[in-house]
Amino acid sequence: MKVLVAARKSLANDLAKALAADGIEVEAVTDVTTALSRLGDTTGIVFLDYAMPGLSGTRGILAVRARLGEAPLGVIGPKQGDDISKPAFTAGANGVIPADAGPETLAAALRLLGLGQRFAIYGGQVRPVPLEAVGALTERELQVLRGVCDGMQNKEIAHQFGIREVTVKMHMRAIIKKLSANNRTHAAMIARDLDIV
Repeated sequence: MKVLVAARKSLANDLAKALAADGIEVEAVTDVTTALSRLGDTTGIVFLDYAMPGLSGTRGILAVRARLGEAPLGVIGPKQGDDISKPAFTAGANGVIPADAGPETLAAALRLLGLGQRFAIYGGQVRPVPLEAVGALTERELQVLRGVCDGMQNKEIAHQFGIREVTVKMHMRAIIKKLSANNRTHAAMIARDLDIV
């Protein structure tokens, strides 16, 4: 099995060592020009660093997918923090793996990619939202959360529902606490990910 790793230098080296330890033929590239030229030639699996300069984020995934065709594409996400799986899958990734994945995890990811499966592997840093927290949201809190998800400001939400702006802020604090969110934007992301709104 051949694997092409397109990543920042330190990550590319770490991944290449981990994969080569299992006897896998690995080519690691660290610059955009080489990565894009090698994508058309590859017949194996590609791992793309989500933070690779010049090929970062969903635009990078779209660019790689356009050159790669139907070949399996695994995206190496951050070690911790934001869940990138939903935008990565939408852009064309087959799998999402954390940057600190060990050799066993990488081997499992390779098998899944080889079988054409779609998957996301999460590290220990993901903080799940308890389902009882979602059920604890009141109808008014859900309305406020919908407004936030629609990009409305507190003043607009207050006007739409005939309540005071300070009441919207109070509901927002309760929503953030119940969803264990960091802020209103994070609460909106959680709501979209869980299809609450």
